[in-house]
Amino acid sequence: MAGTSAGPTGSRSPAGAAGPAPTAPGGRPERGPAVTGPRGAPPHPGDGAHDVKGTGRPPDPDDDYPLIARILGDAIVKAEVERGIFCCGSGIGPVVALNKMHGVRAALVDNEWSARDAVTHVNVNVLTVGERVIGEELAKSLVDAFLSAIPEEGRHARRRKQIDDLEAMT
Repeated sequence: MAGTSAGPTGSRSPAGAAGPAPTAPGGRPERGPAVTGPRGAPPHPGDGAHDVKGTGRPPDPDDDYPLIARILGDAIVKAEVERGIFCCGSGIGPVVALNKMHGVRAALVDNEWSARDAVTHVNVNVLTVGERVIGEELAKSLVDAFLSAIPEEGRHARRRKQIDDLEAMT
């Protein structure tokens, strides 16, 4: 799957869907979401409110997902994109690989509530989606929930700080 990046106008940029290089129409920031994976185009390019940056390569069944995940993870770590989406068969391998990278918080989700909660509570910056596990319409809903979510303050900010402290220990 090809990778992408997108960012909403006038706000922090989350990761979106695969597609052409960022165009920044209407003055949108070029830093935004990225989508990648070994299986071709992502399930949903977003609602047009995000600029999209490709980070992956053309599909090849022999591609190794840790190497592709690293491209997306590096884009997150280098702040080239704020959020990313990795689509593959199950999403399991990439979520494990991505969570080995400092500064990346990845979650494998299969429902809208978890996609939204992953950001509002934990500030997950990469969503992994299993194309063999969920249908196209659900995948679109997950992407929309993930991209529209905003991290909450209060106890969630305190817990994110505790997660940051754990990461700093490794």
